[in-house]
Amino acid sequence: MSWDIFAQDLPASITSLSDIPDNFVPQPLGKRVSLIAKIMEIVPQADFADPAWGKIRTPDCEIEYVVDINPFREGKYMAGTGQEIVSPAFLKRYKPDLAIAMNPIYQKEIKSDLEKMGLSTEVVSV
Repeated sequence: MSWDIFAQDLPASITSLSDIPDNFVPQPLGKRVSLIAKIMEIVPQADFADPAWGKIRTPDCEIEYVVDINPFREGKYMAGTGQEIVSPAFLKRYKPDLAIAMNPIYQKEIKSDLEKMGLSTEVVSV
């Protein structure tokens, strides 16, 4: 199972993507070192030697796909890392064991969407 991780600062009142106001301007998440420390708490094997990318590659996991709800990104690839961008519907066939949400606000929504697909994927957040 694999995921690309995206971090975004959102107001606590946001419970789904549709709740994000059009005029929302995100605030800085903090220093890179603090964000890396938080990720390392969850995935100690993460490799941040590259100043532009973090990589999680172990015998048990590797980021293979990026899931994006934007249909215009589907079928394209992530710059720098090369993961294919897939739609959430792809997960029904892929049957992931674990999903990592970069914002805990989305954790319940992602879990609910996966359950609607008949999947019992564990969802954790950074």
